[in-house]
Amino acid sequence: MRTTARTTRAVLAAASVAALSLSLTACDGGSGSDTDATGVSASGDKTAPRSGGADSAAPAAGGDCTLATSKTEIEDTGGTAPVVLLKITNNGARTCAVRGAPLVGDPTTGRNLPVAENTRPRSVVRLGPGRSAYAAIDLASIDADRTHRAKTLGITLATKDGKATQGRVTVASPGAAGLLLDAGSQVTYWQNTLEDAMR
Repeated sequence: MRTTARTTRAVLAAASVAALSLSLTACDGGSGSDTDATGVSASGDKTAPRSGGADSAAPAAGGDCTLATSKTEIEDTGGTAPVVLLKITNNGARTCAVRGAPLVGDPTTGRNLPVAENTRPRSVVRLGPGRSAYAAIDLASIDADRTHRAKTLGITLATKDGKATQGRVTVASPGAAGLLLDAGSQVTYWQNTLEDAMR
């Protein structure tokens, strides 16, 4: 990621998280051992158990998340950091995994945004039903050269080996003017929490 963008994100992450906390759904802290963490909030605190009594079990793993069983959208951070959040929510009935980084297609250039390799998580990001994961997209500075606006982006999920899955969804910019992008714009890997995505 560009140093200035990452530094600004780190400084403003706390304020942005506070502004979004009422509207964003916390996601689980998955692990590389495929252990579900459906009872962990975005802050890592245990949440109240799901209804159904002591014998209720967490939903069985359902493999990888798909576009058909999830909702993907772009959200403004609410701060001044030149970044937006890509959020995916598991709308299915079982826990699923999001692999690697999302493939983010820029319709203006006809290419996918590069991935910030230094944001690779240490474990597989797994989502229980209703849980979300986040990836940050760095935007261009207003005074940057050779910028362009993108009112929509095409999102494709990745497989375990980093290849594209079938299908693509189009997500709209949260602002009418579109997202300001340039050659330095990148996307992070999927992260368990919006705090991690903003670092």
